[in-house]
Order: sequence, then C-alpha cells, then structure tokens
Amino acid sequence: MSFGISLAHDGRNADLLDDIDQAISIIVFTVPGERIYDPAYGCKLRNILDAPHYFLQQAIVSVVEAVEKYERRVDVLSVSIGVNSDVISGAQLAKGIIQVKLTYKLSASGLIISRLYQNDGVITKLAA
Repeated sequence: MSFGISLAHDGRNADLLDDIDQAISIIVFTVPGERIYDPAYGCKLRNILDAPHYFLQQAIVSVVEAVEKYERRVDVLSVSIGVNSDVISGAQLAKGIIQVKLTYKLSASGLIISRLYQNDGVITKLAA
C-alpha cells in the first residue's frame, strides 16, 4: 500500500468514524496475500481491475464480502467502483487513481454514511 494510517496527536484516531473509514480503506485496497500472517485479509478488487468490464459485478461483490468480513461495525448498503462519471474522471484514471464509493450503516446506531475511498489514501465524505 502506498499510504499509512493517519492518527491524531495522541496516537489515536480522532473519532469512531475516522477509525472505521481508515479500516475500510485498508481492507479495500489490500490484495489477499499481501499480509504475511493473514493471507486471506483484503479484497480482490485490484486483481480484477484490468479485467473486462463485465467483471465489475465480481469486483463489487469482492468489496462487499471483504468489508463485511473484516469490518463488523458496518453493514454495506451500496458500492460503486469508478464507473459513473460522478465517481471517477478520466484525469484520475490517467493518474492511476482507483475510487470506490461505499455507503454503509453503522451496526450499533443505524447511522448511514457515504464515503469515496481512493487508493492514494484520500477519503472523501459524501452526503448519505
């Protein structure tokens, strides 16, 4: 991965949502086998990116399965992967930026959250 975990000055995440967002970003952009001691950890998204467009559904299923397996604090409601003009632009594709738009519900409170995750570590808050 090309980015690390971002922590506040006291060595912790600022709040629960920051912690969940960073965990999801790491899950989505980690390829299974990348972690030596947990080879199943991660998502097959990056392995599917160069496949023909009809593999997009497989990529979406991979994201949902990985997030629901490794981030039990959320329930995934929807996923979009760099296919709609409102999700990703040609200029970002040329730079190698992968974007995943994810909407999830916090299991504990039912709060619905939408985020745009990028493989360069940028997480953008969206209106739910």
